[in-house]
Amino acid sequence: TLLAPAAVGELPEVLGVRVWPRAIPQANIGHAQRLESVRANLDAAGVVGLFLAGNFVGGVALGRCAEYGLQIGREAAEYVEAARAGKSGS
Repeated sequence: TLLAPAAVGELPEVLGVRVWPRAIPQANIGHAQRLESVRANLDAAGVVGLFLAGNFVGGVALGRCAEYGLQIGREAAEYVEAARAGKSGS
């Protein structure tokens, strides 16, 4: 196995699999790398003031969406305040 190759003979036998069609979905393999690539490309293109948010970024569970929404909202507010301070200081 991926966790402990030496324990192959000690693994439990799978007796069944239950599928929960309305369960919280999981991101595909590579999703985090794809998001990092998007962020890096936005930075490289000089895009500023664009904040990626939503369940595809911060997590699909309701609690995690709310937490990430608050986090990204704070970051956006700080960006706006900094931009305002920069304009008034000119």
